[in-house]
Amino acid sequence: MKTQLFICTLMIICLPSLVIAQGSPKTNPGDFGFSQRPARAETSPASIDSEETLPNRHGQVWRKYDIRPYTQKLSDHEHPEQAIIDWILRETGTDHWFREPLGLLSANRNTLSVYHTPATHAVVSKIIDRFVLNKSEAQVLGVCLATVSSPNWRTKSQHLMRPVTVHTPGAEAWLISKENASLMLADLRKRSDYREHNSPNVIIHNGQTRDIHRFRPRSFIRGITTTGNGTSLQKRTGTVDEGYLLQVSPLFSTDGRAVDVDIRCRVRQVERLVPVMVDSPRGTTGPSRLQIQVPQMSQWHLEERFHWANDQLLLISCGVVATPEWDRAFTLGMPNPFSSVPVRANALIFIECRGTPQQALLKPAKTAGSQNQQYRGRY
Repeated sequence: MKTQLFICTLMIICLPSLVIAQGSPKTNPGDFGFSQRPARAETSPASIDSEETLPNRHGQVWRKYDIRPYTQKLSDHEHPEQAIIDWILRETGTDHWFREPLGLLSANRNTLSVYHTPATHAVVSKIIDRFVLNKSEAQVLGVCLATVSSPNWRTKSQHLMRPVTVHTPGAEAWLISKENASLMLADLRKRSDYREHNSPNVIIHNGQTRDIHRFRPRSFIRGITTTGNGTSLQKRTGTVDEGYLLQVSPLFSTDGRAVDVDIRCRVRQVERLVPVMVDSPRGTTGPSRLQIQVPQMSQWHLEERFHWANDQLLLISCGVVATPEWDRAFTLGMPNPFSSVPVRANALIFIECRGTPQQALLKPAKTAGSQNQQYRGRY
C-alpha cells in the first residue's frame, strides 16, 4: 500500500515536466507558474542616450516662425519654404547646424522651426524678415552671360568700375553705375568678337533660384563590344553634355533697395575627341584594330555671393576660359567654324536689378541684351 502511494505521488510531481517535454501546443509556461522572458532585441553597436529633453547647455531655445506671408504668394511652387532654408544655410554656413552647440532646422509651408542659440536666432530672424516683409511677388533681373575674345576691353572701361571682393581664383568683379554700364556695353557691342549667349531678362521670386542653361549632347565612340555569338563587333557610343548652366538666387532687402545674389556658373566644353586605336577581341570577324574616342574636356565653375545697391550693375569677369558656345572659334574677330583650336574667351556676367515686371516694362533694356530693347514680359 505504501509502495502504491509513493508511485502515485511521483507521477503527479513529474507529470508537468513530461507534458512540457512533449511540447503540447496547448501548454504555456505561464500555466505552471513560470515567467516568460521577452525575446532578446537586436541592439545597435552605438550607444543610445534616451534623454527626454533637448540639451541646452549653450542656451538653445526652440522657436517657430510664421512664413505664410511668403509661401502663400508662391502657391504654384512645390516647396517654396526650401528657399528660406537655403538662404539661412548660406548666411550661417552648413557646418553651423552639425556641430556644437546642438541645433535643429526644419520647415513646412506654414512654419519654420529652429532650435539654437539666441545669437543664431537673431541671424535667422533677419533672413526671414527679408522674405516675409518684402511686398513684391516677383522681380525682373537682367542676367547676361557674354564672351569677348580678348580682355583688352578693360583699357577703356577700367576707370568706370569699382572693384569688389571675389573668392574664385582668376575671377574679378566690379560695381558700375547704370549710366556708365550703358556706355561700356555700347562699346562692347561694337566689337565683332563680343557675343551674348542668353536672353537677358528673367522673372524671379524673392529668394528663389532660377536656372539659365543651354546644353547639347556631343556623341563619341567610347568602346567596342561583341554581339550575338561573340564573333561580331559593335561600337559602344556615349554622350557628353557641353554648354553652360547659370544659377541665380536674389534676396532683396526689406525695403527693396539692396540685394544679395548667390550666383553659380558652370561651363563644360569638349575641346576635341582624341582618337585611340584598340585591338579587336580574338575570335571576331572584321578589322583587327578599331578606333575609339576619348573626350578632351575643359570646364570651369564660379560660386560667389555679392551684395550691392539696386541703382548699380554688377559685372563679373570669369577670366579667359572655355566658352559657353561650341560651334565656332574666332579668327581676326570673325567666327571660324573650321578652326580645330579650342575656343577661349573672356567670360563676362552682367546682373542688373530692374524692379517689378510693371516697372521693367517702362524701362529700356540698355544694360542687358542687344536683341531686346524693351522688356516685354515673355521670359
